Amino acid sequence: MISLVPVTDAIREACEALDVWPDQQDFIASNAFSLAQADEEPQLQPLAILHDGRPVGFALIAPDPIDGRMWIARFMIDRNYQGQGLGSSALEILLSQLHSRHTDIWISYHPENHAARKLYAKYGFRETGEVEDGEVLAVLSTPTCQTCALSNPDSTGNPPL
Repeated sequence: MISLVPVTDAIREACEALDVWPDQQDFIASNAFSLAQADEEPQLQPLAILHDGRPVGFALIAPDPIDGRMWIARFMIDRNYQGQGLGSSALEILLSQLHSRHTDIWISYHPENHAARKLYAKYGFRETGEVEDGEVLAVLSTPTCQTCALSNPDSTGNPPL
């Protein structure tokens, strides 16, 4: 079972140890960097992606203090758990929780990260044509949200985000 929980001291080290394949490392900041960033910027919300209670991935959500946009700033699954559908399951849970409180969700990714582009497009993210800091920007709006059909977005047992 997949769940998303806030990163606590008890699981921080395990989250920092999660990593992607060497050919993916240019696509995403390390979890240690992201957690240090969250320590300095209290609006950032680091989340552990758990599979049967074990950390297998990491997400960082970030409401933009200037324009109010909700961002998925980081989203990764450890290399040892990729290809098992865990990323899709975790993203579906994350999106259902975020859409219960936000109409648009933003994400950016390296233009050569074809796996990320395919995953996000599967859930309705549409590229805006903008590039920021070398990354493609994409947005998911409520009308195109693939998970909004859930009658109870918090039925996953995860706390609302």
